[in-house]
Amino acid sequence: MSKKSPLILLSFLFVCAHLNVLAQDATKDYIKKYYMLAQSEMAAQGVPASIKLAQGILESNSGRSELALKARNHFGIKCGSAWTGPTFGKEDDDYNADGDLIKSCFRVYPSPEQSYRDHSQFLKKPRYSKLFKLNIKDYKGWARGLKEAGYATNPKYPQLLINLIERHQLYKYDDVKYTPPTDPVTDVPPLVVEIHEFNRLKAVYAEAGDNPQTIAKRYKVDVSKVMKYNETQNPKRAFEKGERVFLQKKRRKYRGDKKYHLVKPGESMYNISQLYGIRLKYLYKKNRMNRGRQPAPGARVAIKRKAKSTPKLLPKGQHPDKPTISPTPPVKPPKITPPPKPDVEETNTTYHTVSAGETLYAISRKYDIPVSEIKKANNLDSDIISIGQQLIIPRK
Repeated sequence: MSKKSPLILLSFLFVCAHLNVLAQDATKDYIKKYYMLAQSEMAAQGVPASIKLAQGILESNSGRSELALKARNHFGIKCGSAWTGPTFGKEDDDYNADGDLIKSCFRVYPSPEQSYRDHSQFLKKPRYSKLFKLNIKDYKGWARGLKEAGYATNPKYPQLLINLIERHQLYKYDDVKYTPPTDPVTDVPPLVVEIHEFNRLKAVYAEAGDNPQTIAKRYKVDVSKVMKYNETQNPKRAFEKGERVFLQKKRRKYRGDKKYHLVKPGESMYNISQLYGIRLKYLYKKNRMNRGRQPAPGARVAIKRKAKSTPKLLPKGQHPDKPTISPTPPVKPPKITPPPKPDVEETNTTYHTVSAGETLYAISRKYDIPVSEIKKANNLDSDIISIGQQLIIPRK
């Protein structure tokens, strides 16, 4: 053996160890960036956060793959016949009739957040339906089920996911109350979902100090459009923290299943128009109201079809006397007024006041009540809840 051989071997081992440390650091940073997004998708769509993170780490090489960097595609999802968005070509596992490797077509997303959301929708295909019958904490069942349903061709795919989940303790994120320890030197602030879709429209949530000008700059939209879409004439009008701001023109009616909105104390017609993505003038027309009048708490405001009669109103000239109620509230929760009593008198009704960090999924687990029943009892058409909001918990 050459005298240089031991030195070469040591150098090789040193390089391998160094690369391994870099990979571990990249994975830790990836988890810190995306764990809240994974938990948000878990609450909204039912995909375990541990599985979401493990797949993201594996498919994107902890966010460092060419597909993740150039196409913001973190889950290796290919175009498919239904995809109409931008595409990215990359050699993977597709061959032509002659058996030659050709470039596969992958989806391109405007942001990693959109990739996470589309991954959840992708798993809603019928062939993955059995997965959603598993316990949300059964990450091993999910890992094996993904392979059986055809998500990946690698026979070792389930074990790769399980190894990642156990090595990095990703199963902890399946508990929405879990918050990882922070490192003041290296901690990376977690990303949040920036662009939402509501009433089939793009919308964002305002941060403290935001106005049409700051929103326009951040999301690269003309300030005149932000003002027009949100029906304001003032480019410096201050949005409340958490207020929904639309990046597209609001619609004439709500396209969801809900027909009416039950007015809460402090809500104005403008608040309701922002909640449902309906232009204010059409909201007034639907409810046979004169512009400027405001609904009284407990009134039913039509959001889909024209109301048969005008809802109960506040006295002429009177405006709601409480701050604007936003989809995501300010840091300090507002004083809560119990909801109006229903037409049918209830006894022993349980109420739950939403606290910071809680989701419908967490509340459903606390009371052992399905999310669907809580949404039905409170007339909710989405999974969005606010700090301080009082929910009716149906009895078993």
